Amino acid sequence: MRFSLLLAVAATAALFVGVAKAEDPGYALYMQWDDTDLRLEACKNHAEAALRAAAFRDDVSRTDNSVYARRRGGYTAGVRCVEPKKIVFFVISGPQGSLASKYLDEIVKGF
Repeated sequence: MRFSLLLAVAATAALFVGVAKAEDPGYALYMQWDDTDLRLEACKNHAEAALRAAAFRDDVSRTDNSVYARRRGGYTAGVRCVEPKKIVFFVISGPQGSLASKYLDEIVKGF
């Protein structure tokens, strides 16, 4: 079950990367996941704190399972908490791959 979930997420990410690269060769999309034992609200609180610490402070928004934010330069990041599966997903998109990767690392470490 967990494998099929990860496979579906990877396929979706590949689709978005393919579409993004067709439109703009400088666009980057990175994802990472980790295990977590945090309850949903605690996970979202950690997510928001990690985003803000990595300077993702614009347009911070929460959904039922996720927290999203933007930062200067055209970068958008999100953290999705999947409490029943004990997984947290991190995703970032932006114009430069090297910066997107760096920002993703900051968010993951800050979580």
